[in-house]
Formats: sequence, C-alpha cells, structure tokens
Amino acid sequence: MNHNNKSNKLTSFKLTELTTLCQSVNYVRPTKNLEDWTSDDYYFDCIYIGIQNPTQMQCCYILCDALPPLKLFAKDWLRRYIVKFSINNEDA
Repeated sequence: MNHNNKSNKLTSFKLTELTTLCQSVNYVRPTKNLEDWTSDDYYFDCIYIGIQNPTQMQCCYILCDALPPLKLFAKDWLRRYIVKFSINNEDA
C-alpha cells in the first residue's frame, strides 16, 4: 500500500485517535547532526517527544480546540508520522 492510500485511510480519525496511533509506531530518530536535520526531522521528533508526555498532549488538545486551523495542521503531521514510521510500512 502506498503512502497516499495509508494517509487517506487516516483522514477520518480524530486527533486523539491519531495520537494514540502515533504511540504504537516505531519512531526512528535521525542519526545525523542536529544542524543537518530537515524541518520534517524536527516535526517528527517533536511529535515523538510530545506523545510521551500527557501534559504536552493535553495542552495540544486545548490549543487545537481554541484554534481550529492548528488542529488541521496537527492532524496532517500526525498522519505523516504514522505513515512514515508505521511498522507495516513497506516503504521503510
């Protein structure tokens, strides 16, 4: 299954469901120097750190409820994270 098909299947998931799914994928932190990281590398690492911390996740939910465009942004990046680091991702 390609990236777009996996991402499309996740579009109906709620923010809380996506964060739960993020906790079950196998995140691999980049091994290159921080100054060589891409924006994607930073976003994915931030997601990994955030989903481990209940206080940060609750703050994220509060902010996303207050700012609906932020919720769209967050859900998009959570879907990307799930697709990229999914254990069943044949592209990995």
